Amino acid sequence: MRLLFFLAVSLFCVSVILAQTDEDADRCLQESNPDLGIHYCTRAIDSGQFSGRDLAFAFNNRGNAYDNKGEYDRAIRDYDEAIRLDPADFLAFNNRGSSYSHKGDDDRAIQDYDQAIRLKPDYADAFYNRGSTYNHKSDDDRAIQDYDQAIRLKPDLALAFCNRGIAYDNKSEYDRAILDYDQAIRLKPDFALAFYNRGNSYSHKGDNDRAIQDFDQAIRLQPDFASAFYNRGNSYSHKGDNDRAIQDFDQAIRLQSDYASAFYNRGIAYDHKGEYDRAIQDYDQAIRLRPADASAFNMRGSAYDDKGEYDRAIQDYDKAIRLKPDSALAFNNRGASYSHKGAHDRAIQDFDEAIRLKPDNAGFFYNRGIDYNCKGEYDRAIQDFDEAIRLKPDYATAFNNRGNAYHAKGDDDRAIKDYDQAIRLDPKCVCAFRPRGVAHFEQGQFAEAAMDFQSAVNLAPRDPYNVIWLYLARARAGQKSREALIGERELDLNSWPGPVLSFYQRNISRKTVITAAANPDPQKQGEQLCQAHFFLGEYDLQRRFLGEFDLLHLHRRRAFAEFQEAVKTCPVSLLEYQAVRAELKRLGRQVDHAASPK
Repeated sequence: MRLLFFLAVSLFCVSVILAQTDEDADRCLQESNPDLGIHYCTRAIDSGQFSGRDLAFAFNNRGNAYDNKGEYDRAIRDYDEAIRLDPADFLAFNNRGSSYSHKGDDDRAIQDYDQAIRLKPDYADAFYNRGSTYNHKSDDDRAIQDYDQAIRLKPDLALAFCNRGIAYDNKSEYDRAILDYDQAIRLKPDFALAFYNRGNSYSHKGDNDRAIQDFDQAIRLQPDFASAFYNRGNSYSHKGDNDRAIQDFDQAIRLQSDYASAFYNRGIAYDHKGEYDRAIQDYDQAIRLRPADASAFNMRGSAYDDKGEYDRAIQDYDKAIRLKPDSALAFNNRGASYSHKGAHDRAIQDFDEAIRLKPDNAGFFYNRGIDYNCKGEYDRAIQDFDEAIRLKPDYATAFNNRGNAYHAKGDDDRAIKDYDQAIRLDPKCVCAFRPRGVAHFEQGQFAEAAMDFQSAVNLAPRDPYNVIWLYLARARAGQKSREALIGERELDLNSWPGPVLSFYQRNISRKTVITAAANPDPQKQGEQLCQAHFFLGEYDLQRRFLGEFDLLHLHRRRAFAEFQEAVKTCPVSLLEYQAVRAELKRLGRQVDHAASPK
């Protein structure tokens, strides 16, 4: 938010009016209260004692009083009369320009400032005001030219430095903006607005700590400065300090109860904290105050998506798209909600549109690739991940998911190369360690797999999947495997796949594991039943490595049966799908061989 000031000049006569003893004329010139100023100026105008320039001065001053009250049309009528009485009155042209600026009629304002400058070429205030109007029109270069002239003519005009700083900030020349704010503060050390604007430039540079210091100072100088609280909240939010951000947004809203942006950004802060219901309440308020704000519907949709309420999310994205049909982000987010519902074709349609609107967004290609992967269209998924990586070469999760697509195609070597790159780009990418470990596991490289699963456990020690895979890999590598199950991690053994660990610890039965895999969501149940049978089959297979050689063929046959059951329910996009196929390929040959003795 940028704040501009315009300069209107009151006229103090040097001829007839100052020689009058009439109280109305004196108070017309000197009264700071606009209502009283209007009263005394009107009495002076109506007295019939003044004419020419002197009467023009009275109309000008009454125009200033109306302008101060926000009655710009009445102010303009008085300036019109002042100009009619004295066409060479550059001050009246300047002041009428200010009223047109306040009305938002920038072109009419500039015409008046032009005339004021023609009448008085060394008039700094008119250059300043014209610069502020060009600034308002987003013509920053012309604004800077006028501020340059104002500063040359009036080097101590702090407002000119402050507003020139705004123009430089608009051009993303933040260092030049900060230099201007520095000078404005040197000229006027209690200039709250200069501290505020300098804070904005530091924020735009990404220096949130310096920004916060300036917002602190602006608030100290002007404790009711709602925008300073709001922008300090944004800086805290950028630092990830959502609680401090919320405190500032609270204060901004207390000072300005209809501050829609403060409700909106407080909603984002609650969203980041995972407090989705409170976020939704704030988005509700933002929408109530600005019902045509597509971004508020978009963010509320995101909060509903985070809650798993995908249909309500889609409704909000629909509204966002109706309000802003070219919102690539809304199409992308609606696609994500359709994806979460398992409606992959609808999701892809939305990602197509998002990409059409913004073809240089790596994330949109990445998301479409995920859905092609879920549909089993691995080549198309890989094409999208290729494009995401081309647009963003350090996109670790794109490498990871391209690896998943190659893995799903059975090309473990290329998959491992992509997982390697994902880990190089993000050494804490737990999502790459586990699939790389599974790829090594499928290739029979169990020691390498165990190292990857150990890394995954180190990064996410409470994820039961990592512990299960570490146990399996260590067992197949001939390492001490039960230590993986006995660690001091506080694991949730009730939620899936916790029951698998309970079974491995011999606390529950096989039947209980299958029962625990049930889920009201058919897609989720298919995934969990697949995993249940796969991990039970792996347990049976491990029995050979635990010394029970006399039951070797029995365990192999039981494992084979479990793997066959797993394949029946396994979605092709599931990590365990390729693993169970690899085990069936190995184990099937062994069982066939055992069943046909020489």
